[in-house]
Amino acid sequence: MKKNVKIPFYLPALILFLVVVAAIYFQPKPIDWSYSFRKYDRKPFGTKALFSLLPNYFKNAEIVTIDTPLEEMNDWCENKSLYLSIGTTQIAHNKKELVKLLDITNTGGDVFLSTYRFNEDLLDTLDIEILASNFDYYKTIECNFTDPKIKASVNYKSHPSHSSAVYFSKIPNNAIVLVRDLNNNPLTIALPWGKGNLILNTTPLFFTNYHLFNNNDIDFVEKTFSYLETPRTVYWDEYFKKENDKGTTPLKVLLSHKGFKLSWYLLLALIVVFILFMSKRKRKAIAVIPPLKNTSLEFIETVGLLYYNQKNHANLAVKIANLFLEGIRMNYHLLTDELNEDFTEALSQKSMYPYDKTKDLVYILNKAKSGQIQTDQSLKSLYNQIEEFKKSIQ
Repeated sequence: MKKNVKIPFYLPALILFLVVVAAIYFQPKPIDWSYSFRKYDRKPFGTKALFSLLPNYFKNAEIVTIDTPLEEMNDWCENKSLYLSIGTTQIAHNKKELVKLLDITNTGGDVFLSTYRFNEDLLDTLDIEILASNFDYYKTIECNFTDPKIKASVNYKSHPSHSSAVYFSKIPNNAIVLVRDLNNNPLTIALPWGKGNLILNTTPLFFTNYHLFNNNDIDFVEKTFSYLETPRTVYWDEYFKKENDKGTTPLKVLLSHKGFKLSWYLLLALIVVFILFMSKRKRKAIAVIPPLKNTSLEFIETVGLLYYNQKNHANLAVKIANLFLEGIRMNYHLLTDELNEDFTEALSQKSMYPYDKTKDLVYILNKAKSGQIQTDQSLKSLYNQIEEFKKSIQ
């Protein structure tokens, strides 16, 4: 006769977990539409395509990625250079970094900034203001160049993910408007500064992967870059984009993927179920161990009754007196070799016990030590006086 095969209780849960993980792993991955603007991101709003095209746009120029604060950059204005920042909203945190940024234009280089929000110190320095117009999230921004020579026959249209249409509401008199939207609002301006120029743009999505592979949007990038002088060095900003990622942990990055997040929480749930079931199966009864009894008092009581029943009062009185005097030595540090007048006075002062009663106590202790207590009455008197002394000093 075959024995019944027991299936472990966790096996069905494990199989279910593997099936769910496999289904999630092989399902089509959703498109990540979050803003990145990072040079290594392939998602629609990354800038991997633009970064790979920089050597074609700026021939013979050295491409340098900035991963450190501007304050730490040395000797970056000695030759004709270009500072390129796409999508970053935290350029030049302080005035020192702003001065460092403008050193490029002061020495004949160019600065190109494309973002939705410019630093306030930068705007104040350049005497520029920006506004965000009322804009329907599901519509697009249409724009075109102002120069008839390069104006496109069809307007450039942004992806419908702009939360607002940002434009320049105030610009200096010497600024040149390069691109306007359908409401004639400036979206890209060129501003001479020092020996170089500042190119400021409010539509950074046009420089992302999505737009470079969509319709004629790559034409928008090429024409915009045509306003820049050919540099010897192109500084591509990644540092300020990296600062926007502060506080991101590896687990947070993994949990940002829907499939892994579901698998992770399912695994945690299975672990909790496993612990609950196994704790019930393997829990053992804890034996109750009774506390040890203190038999010292019982022993003393038995010995005392033994002496009392044998009418050996003298011997029992000696033991009672010696036990009491041992306590006197420990508590009051008095010598008990001679129970005389000096001892009586010292004991009375230290214990705050009345002198007359202390004198009677010492007297009966002397009788006990000398074996003069022979009767029940004298033995009880010794015991009562000792107990009265103990109660009075508590």
